[in-house]
Amino acid sequence: MYRIVIRSSIKAPDVSISADNISSYQKYLTEFIAYINNPDSIFYLDDHYLLNRLVECLERNAYAPLSHCPMIFDSWSCFNSTPPGELQITECPLIPDLNYDPAKYALKECNEDGTWWVHPDSNRTWSNYTSCIDHKDFSFRNGINTLTVSGLSISLLFLLVSLTVFTVCKSLACGRITMHKNMFLSLTLNNISWLLWYHFVLFQSSVWSRNVVWCRALHIILNYFMLTTYFWMLCEGTYLQLLLINTFQVDEVRVRWLMLLGWGAPILIIIPYSIYRQFYENSFCWMEVDRESSYILGVPVLLVIIINIIFLSNVIRILRSKLSVEQQTQAVPRRNSSNQATLKQARAALFLVPILGVYFLLTPVRPSKGSSLEYAYEILSAVSSSFQGFFVSILLCFTNSEVLALVKQRLNQFLISRRGGADINDNSTIRKLIDNVPIPRLADGALTAGKVGAVPIMQSTQETSFMEYNGNRPVQHVPYREYNGHQAVQPTAYKNGPHIVGRGSSPSDLNHAKVMENKMKNSGYAENTCYTV
Repeated sequence: MYRIVIRSSIKAPDVSISADNISSYQKYLTEFIAYINNPDSIFYLDDHYLLNRLVECLERNAYAPLSHCPMIFDSWSCFNSTPPGELQITECPLIPDLNYDPAKYALKECNEDGTWWVHPDSNRTWSNYTSCIDHKDFSFRNGINTLTVSGLSISLLFLLVSLTVFTVCKSLACGRITMHKNMFLSLTLNNISWLLWYHFVLFQSSVWSRNVVWCRALHIILNYFMLTTYFWMLCEGTYLQLLLINTFQVDEVRVRWLMLLGWGAPILIIIPYSIYRQFYENSFCWMEVDRESSYILGVPVLLVIIINIIFLSNVIRILRSKLSVEQQTQAVPRRNSSNQATLKQARAALFLVPILGVYFLLTPVRPSKGSSLEYAYEILSAVSSSFQGFFVSILLCFTNSEVLALVKQRLNQFLISRRGGADINDNSTIRKLIDNVPIPRLADGALTAGKVGAVPIMQSTQETSFMEYNGNRPVQHVPYREYNGHQAVQPTAYKNGPHIVGRGSSPSDLNHAKVMENKMKNSGYAENTCYTV
């Protein structure tokens, strides 16, 4: 008699097909294959690799005596008909991320009564795949997974701190910082997506083996945020390039177009990628990386990296030539010119290329499985992909001179308030503490409006400090600069637009303050800011 038991997928029930002659047997198989190819059927099998293994199984000779265990396909492998009380073996399947070795064999036990052994927990026929595992390789892969999750977690922590610094410190607000914030946000969402993937998909074989819809949706989300990260790297370089091409363009317009590029362009890539995987590589939650669809993501990323290198190299070349001219034409070179600041930013952005690009640059040279370089490659790939957020945070936030200066200033102000409050009657001590507060200094020159970060200040040649008292209680302490009898200080919070507060008592001083206030309003200085002169 011709007999076979088919379980088309892990979640599908076992189906027994038997016939006395080959023609009837083939007829029944044809009818059942129609169910396997029907997406609305519970027997539907959408994995091409496993479908090929099932077809190979159906092509075998299924004739078996009634006393034998019939041929069976257990959703992964095909086991031939087996005499009672014996073990049947077959080649292990190539299942991604299970570290199965196709050169080894899976086992299946035939009971004495001619039925396949049933697992008491699932009450279904069961195959033993434990011998398929390469235990040394399995331990290494687990270590790589642990390294990756640790790197993603550390990166997420540093990214959140960086985002908090850039968001809370309003004085840092400018187009450049907006680029940083969006890149950090993209990396943060990408890291969160990967952590969810590891915990709810990769470590849950019951999820990816059933290829459920939500795991494929998560795969699309994490790859979208991966693409946005690279496009925001491109936006960093493009912003600096546009800054040189059109210096007088309104920064909001420039940032608006780059926002569209950073968040919108990846959608044009992820849509065709998702469609291709759904129709041609729809298995195991799309976990396989060595498939044709990887080129849909990899090629645009490599193009983005190349374009960014061209932009940043051009920016650095132009700025170096400008700085060279400045040094030759100026008697005293300016230490904090805008060109120098932009050059530093361009160099930092150029460092993003190897940090973010190593993973994709390594993909084409992936060594074959079993190669002596395989383990070294996997370690380098895990570090380069999972610690991206950590390295980017260190480069663009924790070593950023503006951030460090602001943190130092806030810390000094905090220490002054604590120590000043402890000895409020000691005026000399408090004045000494205030004198240590660093004032961001621009080039020497006439009294003109300048900027430190995004905060306008008044330039001058002399720096000192001031604290106002009301009896024994300090009302306000602010560092200030002196110019022609007027005191120009850092802005403090004030309501209803910029205000100029005259410290002189004469009407002319107050009139001068009013004129300055009107000029600053018309010049577009920040609302809710007080400028004291």
